[in-house]
Amino acid sequence: MTSMTISTVLCVLALAGGLRCCFGQGYGSYRDSGYRGQSSGPVAQARNVCNPATTKLTFPTPNEGCFPNILKNPVQVDPLSRQGLYFEYRSRFSPEQSYNAQVVNSLVCDGLVFFPGTYTPAVHWTQTYRFITFSQDYDGTSPAHGSGYGYQSGHGQKATCHNQFYDSISGYNGVDFYNSFDPELGNAQPVQQVFYLMFVKPGPRGFEIQYSCDVRNEETYICEKVSVFVNCRVHPNQLTPEENYEIDATIDRVLATYCMSKNDLQKVIHRDDLSVEQCNLAPLNAFISLVNGYAASLPKRAPSDRRY
Repeated sequence: MTSMTISTVLCVLALAGGLRCCFGQGYGSYRDSGYRGQSSGPVAQARNVCNPATTKLTFPTPNEGCFPNILKNPVQVDPLSRQGLYFEYRSRFSPEQSYNAQVVNSLVCDGLVFFPGTYTPAVHWTQTYRFITFSQDYDGTSPAHGSGYGYQSGHGQKATCHNQFYDSISGYNGVDFYNSFDPELGNAQPVQQVFYLMFVKPGPRGFEIQYSCDVRNEETYICEKVSVFVNCRVHPNQLTPEENYEIDATIDRVLATYCMSKNDLQKVIHRDDLSVEQCNLAPLNAFISLVNGYAASLPKRAPSDRRY
């Protein structure tokens, strides 16, 4: 099932079913996320890790940087401009080398909503995230882990598929609120995450940098564990040398403030003999129900309604 089909089905079911959000406030924690510009806390006192950019090239590096729990000044952008396909260029997420990683952002209906209980405009969309890994100890019979299945690559290796599904509501201030589902965890409760946009180059050859604080420290206000993603519109194998240099230089410049460099991020490998299309797992029923309910409960807005 393609992401476009998923969004179409969710839209029809949400409008027809009249469901309500099955997880209470759902994204209500946006009030604690820095959405209204709260201070990110005493960053300078947080952790003595702000050293020059690391030169260690293995991944993952032990450097978690000095990212604030809450980024008070993310990059403002229209979420509607971020729909469609992105290719993962670098990331700090998978503990194994990842291949052919990509995300597809798809609007739920027209996506035009307000944040719950407010007149703050937002966009409701889903994200499908897929990538491939190879197990170091594959026994030749079954996937070592992943979303429950694998396939043979062009080199006779066993490729393990990973699929994750996100229900997202995003403001125009560069903050995304996710409920994520991982099929590897079955029908478990979704994991709530907040992502902050740190950089956006718009356009058909653009790219973006964002992070989430996965483990917060409420004493130092500095994140204990962080995920970082650099996604680009153009397939990485089709980038020019100048574009590669621009992206890597931008990563170093943006992350330097937070005690990281590109060397702390994994360089995703995109191989022509691999295809994430063979990893096209359908979303869990629990995920579909969540999106249905949330879409039905969110107040709708007109395209011209951009009040802040």
